[in-house]
Amino acid sequence: ALWRVLREAKDSRAPGVLEDALSIKPADFTETLPIASLLEWLDEPGAAKRAFEAGYRDFLDGGSDPRLNLGLIGKVILYPSKFSTPPDFSTERGRDLMERHYRLGPYAESADLAWRAYARIMEGYGRADDARKWRARSEEASHTSIFLLPRKLAIFSDIALLAILAAVASAAFYAIFLDIRYRPQRRADAIAHPNRGLFARFLAAFSFHHWSFAQRLAFFSIVLVAWVGLGIEAGFLRGVMRVASAPLSLAMGSFAGPVARDYLDHQVPASPERDLTLAFAQQQDGQPDKAERLYRSLPGFAESWNNLGVILRGKGDERGAKQAFEKALQLNPELGEAMVNLGQTPRGFWAEQYARYFPGRPMLAPPEPQRVSHALFGGSYGRICLRGLAGPLTDWNSFGGVFFVSGMGSANAPAADIFTGLVLAVFVLAFALLFIPSRPVTEAPPRAFAILEVLFPGLARAWSFLGGLVIVAWCYLLFQLFLMIKVGTPYILTSIAEPGLTRTYNVPAGHLESSAHLFRPGWTWTYLAPLALFVLNLGLIEFSRRKVGQAESGASLKRN
Repeated sequence: ALWRVLREAKDSRAPGVLEDALSIKPADFTETLPIASLLEWLDEPGAAKRAFEAGYRDFLDGGSDPRLNLGLIGKVILYPSKFSTPPDFSTERGRDLMERHYRLGPYAESADLAWRAYARIMEGYGRADDARKWRARSEEASHTSIFLLPRKLAIFSDIALLAILAAVASAAFYAIFLDIRYRPQRRADAIAHPNRGLFARFLAAFSFHHWSFAQRLAFFSIVLVAWVGLGIEAGFLRGVMRVASAPLSLAMGSFAGPVARDYLDHQVPASPERDLTLAFAQQQDGQPDKAERLYRSLPGFAESWNNLGVILRGKGDERGAKQAFEKALQLNPELGEAMVNLGQTPRGFWAEQYARYFPGRPMLAPPEPQRVSHALFGGSYGRICLRGLAGPLTDWNSFGGVFFVSGMGSANAPAADIFTGLVLAVFVLAFALLFIPSRPVTEAPPRAFAILEVLFPGLARAWSFLGGLVIVAWCYLLFQLFLMIKVGTPYILTSIAEPGLTRTYNVPAGHLESSAHLFRPGWTWTYLAPLALFVLNLGLIEFSRRKVGQAESGASLKRN
């Protein structure tokens, strides 16, 4: 602050004060990294570079790992971007700034989009080698799940949410349309049987007893889609709520600290991935004995063996450490940390960088971000889908949070229970339909029903029991098309979760187009799929009519 005052006053003492500020030894990375960003903004590139290097070395020296700096909030706190307009990336200074963003958070939120944009920028400047480097980094980041909110899981959740809405709409449409279809029959039955019981009148009110078995099965399949979709969405939301309660430090490069350990131990469900993350936290926090016990119980992870080797080397057991490092390389031949620890030529950017900064010091292998993601979200996407078979019973209080924003406390429990009760009632009703006795149908459907069959694929009898899934697919495609036209993407949660690349990574606005396809499906799925389904439905209806006409002609000839 003193330097800035002297600088504005054009005082000759300003450079000396700045040098004094940058040479303070007690300063750690939480001070020097933000100062480096400030100096860059104030057009002091030399001082900014020295401040960054000092802060970055301290960041690594304290046990933090840039690969675990996953949360965008943590990255913004450590190295805030103050540029109102992006810097000139054609200069060495601009490329240094790009490199600093990478070195602080290679797998941070939306890093893959930022690195891809950097590649496009380098291509525009004719720097092919740099463009290939950034494209490779983008590819690597895109395959590394970000545990705060993995984009694949967010898109998966958006699809599930859209499927739920489509299924709910389909169930209503299907029941209404079949009511129209059997209205003439219902009137005829009312005339023929004026004195019916209460249950018979209830069935007659919705024409349930006239539905064919295929139609009942189709309706059940519609409700089943909504049921499973609710289960998947509940599983996803449970993970989101668990992440929302995580301490901020857990996403800033280090898992050390009692708060992070307590969170991992008591709020994250037990799993091998959770135990690996907890062991790493204990090791970073100076509790090697506890970490060693957990590592030995997790022999399937290369990280376990590498970090166990670091503990054994610290105890003076060089032979056991070497065996552990070799075992780690057997499980993962590309594990650069184990190469560093065995004295081999390090492979990979991070291992090379660590060996340069701290020669001879053993290197910890952090859990892959995907393992941390699976720990917090309760498993892989396949496991979440499998639990989705339980429907909203998977965790209805978590799912209640979707509709009742006030929180996850007991106040939401009654509302969530009411919602779950309604879902259960509809599911039981759909299941009961399969066993309600059928009555013969003698009356033809009204003419308007033929128009509905054309407008809503899946409604025609020709679709048989597949009609339910077809009408859900039709409603899904229509909702998707509507959202594309109105808001530009059907993946609402994903687009909301993505940060602005210009502010966080200094990406010029003109290079943001490369990420647009990630937030919306391709044109074939958006426009061609509904058209193809509509044409297929027309063809099936026409084929069915011709087949019925041929059968009636054959029967007439036979009678004659």
